[in-house]
Amino acid sequence: MWAQEMKNLAADIKTSHKERTARVGEIKGESRRILGEADDYMKKVATELKEMARDLKDFLAKSEDTRKKDFNAMMGEIQAKIKEIKGNIKNLLSDSEEKRMTDFNALMKDIKEDIGGIKKSVVNTLRVAKDLISGYQGERKEAARYWANLGGREEAAPAEEAAPKKKRGRKKK
Repeated sequence: MWAQEMKNLAADIKTSHKERTARVGEIKGESRRILGEADDYMKKVATELKEMARDLKDFLAKSEDTRKKDFNAMMGEIQAKIKEIKGNIKNLLSDSEEKRMTDFNALMKDIKEDIGGIKKSVVNTLRVAKDLISGYQGERKEAARYWANLGGREEAAPAEEAAPKKKRGRKKK
């Protein structure tokens, strides 16, 4: 029984091996055929590309004079346009400069007037401040006398007035 099964197994293996070998052979044949077709196609494409390159080279050689003429004409147009632009820019800049100077002078006039107004305002503010400070000093002296009289002292304020005042702030240059 075991022997028979072993014989059957060996026969199955041999049969399947033959089938696999045959299938691998078929696959190899198909691969060779596909590779051959690919090589033929690549040779055909290479031949077509060579022909196209030769045709393009011939066309370019024939059309070189035409392209040179077109290029020279185009360069002439560009140079003419550049000259025109240069002229326009010079005019624009000169007109623009006159306008800017007029605007600048008007602006400077306004600034000088504003500065003059500010100077007058500063002088007026300083005068008002001095008046306020002198009024404050008078009131302070009067209040000091009043308080001195309340405390029974008389005329303590004149002693304060006799002391020299120290100036505060920086010296003027």
